[in-house]
Amino acid sequence: GLLLGYLLGLITRLPLRLPVTVAAAVLGLLLGSVSSPLAVLVFSSIGLLLGAFLGPIFSRFNQVYSGGERWYQKALAWALAHRTLMMGVLVGGIALTGVAFTSIPSGFVPIEDQGYAIGFVQAPDGGSEQNTRRINARVAEIIRSEPEISTAVIISGFSLDGNAPNRGLFFVGAKNWDDRPNPDQFMDQIVERLNRKLSVIDGARIFVVEPPAIPGYGTSGGFEFQLLDQSGGALTLPEFSSTANQLIGKALQTNLFSRVFTQFTPESPQLKVSVNRDQLAALDVDYGQAMQAFSFYFGGAYINDTFQEGRIRRVFVQSDAQFRATPQQLKSLFVNSRSGEPVPLAEVFTVEPTTGPAVIPHFNLFRSIKIDGSAAPGRSSGEAIKGMADTFAEQGTNGLGFDWTGLSREEVKAGALAVVIFALGILVVYLVLAAQYESYVDPLIILMTVPTAMLGALAFLAVRGEVLNIYAQVGLVMLIGLAAKNGILIVDLANQRMADGATAYQAAKEAAESRLRPILMTAISSLFGFLPLVLANGAGARSQASLGTVVFGGLMVATVLSLFVVPVFYVVIKQLGASGKDPSPPPAIASPSP
Repeated sequence: GLLLGYLLGLITRLPLRLPVTVAAAVLGLLLGSVSSPLAVLVFSSIGLLLGAFLGPIFSRFNQVYSGGERWYQKALAWALAHRTLMMGVLVGGIALTGVAFTSIPSGFVPIEDQGYAIGFVQAPDGGSEQNTRRINARVAEIIRSEPEISTAVIISGFSLDGNAPNRGLFFVGAKNWDDRPNPDQFMDQIVERLNRKLSVIDGARIFVVEPPAIPGYGTSGGFEFQLLDQSGGALTLPEFSSTANQLIGKALQTNLFSRVFTQFTPESPQLKVSVNRDQLAALDVDYGQAMQAFSFYFGGAYINDTFQEGRIRRVFVQSDAQFRATPQQLKSLFVNSRSGEPVPLAEVFTVEPTTGPAVIPHFNLFRSIKIDGSAAPGRSSGEAIKGMADTFAEQGTNGLGFDWTGLSREEVKAGALAVVIFALGILVVYLVLAAQYESYVDPLIILMTVPTAMLGALAFLAVRGEVLNIYAQVGLVMLIGLAAKNGILIVDLANQRMADGATAYQAAKEAAESRLRPILMTAISSLFGFLPLVLANGAGARSQASLGTVVFGGLMVATVLSLFVVPVFYVVIKQLGASGKDPSPPPAIASPSP
């Protein structure tokens, strides 16, 4: 609409009232779905008012811009006159950028508000499923008290790290992101409140975590540390578990973690079933038949499929719950001997109480204990990973090793790959510019804006409390092109001025002053384009905020500093190049006269 009105104004040579009025009328038609004359009338009136004041507005803007342009010319002349000082500031900025790059906390993929959370329930070892259900009922009451939760599913006897009667799992779903606009309604705050409320339940350990940032990479957000038993059997399971608990205790003392835990228990009450082979032989009972009978009665077995009510159903054989609830039921269950005589299972099977782990996990063929955890507020995942590795090294237990799973494994594997990618990005841009300008010097002048952009990006990250995650690293690579754009505008015009006979000082000064308006125009429009990422809210907000903060801060700082750094560096490099050349022309060689 504005474009249509502007074209009409150019064609008819009428004042700006007509273009703006037409544009507002078109907007009214679009918003009113071409069926509301009132919308057209209202927006046309607004257009008339705006058109009446556009002239004074533009005139005032030009006056303000002219004043800013004069100030920039004075500041640029001062910077060019103090080139040594400016070069020192540039070197200091590059050094500060390197320090900031190594000191800012690193991360991988930020944990997003995915609209749901995962909860784990672990009752004391040996607890029955009925006891777990009673605990889950109290969990359900607390979940209902949280106004931001709309749905929940609670399961007893099941867990993501192995099933057991004393374990439970629940999922909670929050309301839509549009219904949770405030920061205290975000998923991380809901999880924190739930953990605080659930901590009052006695008789179980209950905690809620956010899901992993990438589905399929782990069972929860945070890190997954695998403690490996590489002693070759020298450590018993209780000793192995005790070492893991000591490691968890030391990790919690470092204040780097908000939560470190494991669901492994080495001494859960169990029943040990033994088969008396001598008794089987004495009673003439086949061993395979006895084991099959025991398995059918107490474990169940798949028989076949059947067709019922239009669906295929699987058929299993198993004793009813009341006939397999206690070891004494062995007396009422029988197996036939080879002669056909029924023999009670209690005659050949003995059941003894014992202890042992419900699940014995393995990782890379080693017995392992998975330790989950998350970084404390204000700490990054990179700091948490380094903290766990340092804590393990300080403990120094022989025969043990460790590894990572989930996103933590990918983060460790990535390592300093971001630095390599950033360096390759700068190299590619340098080679392209060198081919374009047919010079190895001009690209160096242009790329002097990149360190200033990085400094601004890292400064904005630190101010906002963000970490250098993978999205921030993508933003840094983007800044190479965005920051080099300003240098290209100045260097290209300065080269043209020098080709016309101007000195390096005159060429750089005139090019910077001439390119001020286009540089500011493109920078301001880009900054307004990236602003929604900086202020992102709802789903994916953390990733958008990381990317937007880096690009917005880097581009803003690079735009301001490049207006001074590029001209100064251009003059210094060109004068150094000129001083290395022989200013005297080559002697003329007289040609012999015919």
